[in-house]
Amino acid sequence: MRNIYINIFVPSLDRNFNIELPINLEMQYVLKEIQTAIKELSDGTYIVNPKAKLYDKSSGKLINLSNIVKFSGLTNGCSVMLI
Repeated sequence: MRNIYINIFVPSLDRNFNIELPINLEMQYVLKEIQTAIKELSDGTYIVNPKAKLYDKSSGKLINLSNIVKFSGLTNGCSVMLI
């Protein structure tokens, strides 16, 4: 598997988005791409925030942005929050 699919909840928009992530990219770059995708999917309603963080939705744990996606703890079908 080269990609995983995750569900991202954005509290500021009260919306969920399904996003495909390549597993070999660093999370810090993936987060920027996620924000860009959400901005486009929300017709510009979402404002990109350089200080945004990803949290595991079920546990509330912060997703480590220093790892690549494969080692970040994210799995296919998981739910995260973008805050």
